[in-house]
Amino acid sequence: MSNKVFKRVAATLLAVLLLFYVGLQIYNSNHSSIQTETATYMTASDTIETTGYIVRNETYLTSDADGVLNYVLEDGESVKGNGVVARIYASAEDASAQNQISKLQGEIDNLERLTTAADQISLSTSPDVIDGQITAQINQFLSVVNSGNYSGIGGARDELTYLLNQRQIITGKPNGYADRLNALKSQLESMKTQAAGPIGTVNSPAAGYFIGSTDGYETSFSYDSVKEITLDQLDQEPVQQPVADNVVGKVVSGLNWYVVCKVSGTDSLQLEIGEKVDGITMPFASTGSIPAKVVAINQESRQSDAVVVLECSYMNNELSKVRKESVQIAVNTHSGIMVNKKAIHVEPVMKVIDDGSGRQVKQEVMVQGVYVLYGSELVFKEIVPLSTYSTFVLCDPNPEEDATFNGETVKLYDEVVVGGTDLYDGKIV
Repeated sequence: MSNKVFKRVAATLLAVLLLFYVGLQIYNSNHSSIQTETATYMTASDTIETTGYIVRNETYLTSDADGVLNYVLEDGESVKGNGVVARIYASAEDASAQNQISKLQGEIDNLERLTTAADQISLSTSPDVIDGQITAQINQFLSVVNSGNYSGIGGARDELTYLLNQRQIITGKPNGYADRLNALKSQLESMKTQAAGPIGTVNSPAAGYFIGSTDGYETSFSYDSVKEITLDQLDQEPVQQPVADNVVGKVVSGLNWYVVCKVSGTDSLQLEIGEKVDGITMPFASTGSIPAKVVAINQESRQSDAVVVLECSYMNNELSKVRKESVQIAVNTHSGIMVNKKAIHVEPVMKVIDDGSGRQVKQEVMVQGVYVLYGSELVFKEIVPLSTYSTFVLCDPNPEEDATFNGETVKLYDEVVVGGTDLYDGKIV
């Protein structure tokens, strides 16, 4: 082969190799063999799933008077002893007129509140502040609608209207509130002179909170002996009792109400009498977590199924109507750095220690940890698990000094490797 041909072939091969190398680098930069997830902070709990029966200290409200009943309280609203729960009117027209009077009075109160505060609002409040409050109130209004608590729509709507009127005052737009206020007052006085007053009232026999409906299960379990309910009693489905025709609602007295539920022996080991759980939720009845404390665990042995009695005091409209619901009991709540289980490896970690005689020696131990991507380099970091779940582990973000071997642990926002091969500390990728 001539020298020219050889040089030509060599140059061609070199060009091909160079193109291959450049292509490989471009491919690797766009198709990394390393997959990462950002370490985030989260809170998680173990959950005991069960069914709960609600036990309250409930007293029926009765009325034998003829006429139309007009409630003055919403469900879940507090009432004093001998406080008025409802007024009785001779006709539906009289009751309707009183409702209209109450509505007019509420609108007048809102307008007077606006008028009184107008100067202070215009001087000290910016449109941005009011816009934020309006957005929050719109979200609150939507939350009320989505929850099915339609009795709360009126209050949410009135507060939203008030904030919108506040914004008009701040931006200097003409509002005509004075004319509207005078017209409403005139209408109110006219209605008061024409409307007939109540012919009677329904009063609460005790202080507590009012519920306008009954379900016939008010006496299924004794409130006074709720902490002694046995598994046999709970396993017998409560029988709905007939409610008398003159019952017009009920009042729930006492500060506390109870959730009675059945749990397995294994789950009961996570509960202790006198200790608070990390909250209970009733996903089909109410939003949010309800504070609760374990006041009884009734079982034949610590390993057998148990009746657990949870004491609660928080009350709202939705909870006031609950009787039997799916319940989730949160226990063992931990907060920490969430790490995908796929990212965890057991690797050797080395550090230099004093052997006690003044000599520096290397010590190596096997520890749990994850690989973290710093730029293009992999660094192995230890983890200190707090709690393990099906697909992830919560790790201590600030472990004690003696909890890790070399002091290096995973941190918030680290790029944790969840996929890759041939991983080792110091690898350049």
